[in-house]
Amino acid sequence: MSLTQMRMFLDEYADIPFRVLRFLVTEINYGGRVTDDKDRRLINNLVTGFVGPQVLDPGYKFSASGALAKHLSCVSLRHAWVSVRCV
Repeated sequence: MSLTQMRMFLDEYADIPFRVLRFLVTEINYGGRVTDDKDRRLINNLVTGFVGPQVLDPGYKFSASGALAKHLSCVSLRHAWVSVRCV
């Protein structure tokens, strides 16, 4: 999913449409490339951990070890707008 697509959906809805964003990533953008049912279930489960309301909770960790938590400081969701500050 491109940043432009994400911004469009964040601007169109009062609440962040996590279900729509997950569908775009898993079924639209990658759906044609994932042909095995087990792989499709896997990608859906993986993306759920990264695209959902839980990611906005303070202290949310993308992994049990917390190794990915530092990357959350690179992205902020404010006023239905995505801002990426890390390169």
